[in-house]
Amino acid sequence: MGEMKVKKLIFLLIFVICVSGFAGAERILSVLYFENTTNSTDFNWLSKGIADMLITDITGVPEVTVVERESIEKILKEQERSLNDLYDENSAVAIGKLLNANELIYGSFIIHQGKIRIDAKLVEVETAKIIKTVDVSGALEKLFTLQKELAVEFLKALGLEIPTLIMQVDTSSLDAAEAYYTGILLLDDGAFSEAAEKFKEASKIDPYYLKPKKSLEDAYQFLKDFRRMRYQRELYQLYERVAEIKTRLASDEWMTYAEFVTDCYNRGLSNEECRELAEKTPTLFTCDTRAQCTWELEHTLLEIADKSEEYFNDTETGAQMHREILFIAEQARTQFKDDPFLPEILYMELFALQYFEEWQKLMKACEHLMVTYPDYRMMWAIENFYERALEKLSAEEED
Repeated sequence: MGEMKVKKLIFLLIFVICVSGFAGAERILSVLYFENTTNSTDFNWLSKGIADMLITDITGVPEVTVVERESIEKILKEQERSLNDLYDENSAVAIGKLLNANELIYGSFIIHQGKIRIDAKLVEVETAKIIKTVDVSGALEKLFTLQKELAVEFLKALGLEIPTLIMQVDTSSLDAAEAYYTGILLLDDGAFSEAAEKFKEASKIDPYYLKPKKSLEDAYQFLKDFRRMRYQRELYQLYERVAEIKTRLASDEWMTYAEFVTDCYNRGLSNEECRELAEKTPTLFTCDTRAQCTWELEHTLLEIADKSEEYFNDTETGAQMHREILFIAEQARTQFKDDPFLPEILYMELFALQYFEEWQKLMKACEHLMVTYPDYRMMWAIENFYERALEKLSAEEED
């Protein structure tokens, strides 16, 4: 091979390597805490709250990696920086560089007479050039909607796709969010026991708010209460499953696993790509119909009830989960009246009726199942429920 050809080949290889490296370069975005200009410490929780909600929304976009809050806290401690350094433009950009971020979002908020205004900037870290400025304002009770508007504007400015479910909120309760982010402030300050109590408070206000449940697990870890950490992780995973099932049931379109696979290959996706997509919707593997998913939901709620009482003596959550099972079964009578899977859904109702010691209702529910679905696979268990109900009713009559 001639010298010229060798040089051309080397140049070509270098070019390919450089282009490949550039194409695969990671795009990193950091969202810093927002400055509270309200002159009231009552709203300090929003400083990390607004930032965290933006992080959650943008994290769902695969083309960008978002720096987690823990990394920001680590840099602040290592560099002996204060929160005020996140609000100064020059210091904010410097911290963005320490976080290896390409772009940076930071800003401030003010609350007056029940209204909030959020001002934010999107900055290119390398040049400190402002790419986009956004401000949103409205009633404080509309905080979550305003924050979503902020996220959408920044995603557009970044040239990133807007996630389909971006308007879906973690919680609709401002009180739950305040309790949670107050807990985050305490957690970052090392007050782990106090943080745990705030996470519990947030969960009581909104039982399906997932973030406090995950952070409570973290708090137990810091407290070295590893048994409770494991218990909390198990419960968090169950609540995650509930959220995923409810999201699928709420979807206007329904797709079975077989239909999903067919659609996947029709789109020309590889086996690996199909597998990754399927893993994002675990219920594809466990239920093909809405009725089956409804039973899966009831079953998961029952697990949450049992584990909450067994692990944490949390009878309030136990009662709440059983009440939801009763509500689901009642709705199913109309929604799935001709579905062959209906008896499975109605069977779960028996556990809730027994839990609340509604013996008369339990007796009637058992009789309905025994007469209407005589070949039901769990008939022996229904008979046991029925006999227990009769015993309890007989004892009440004697008293």
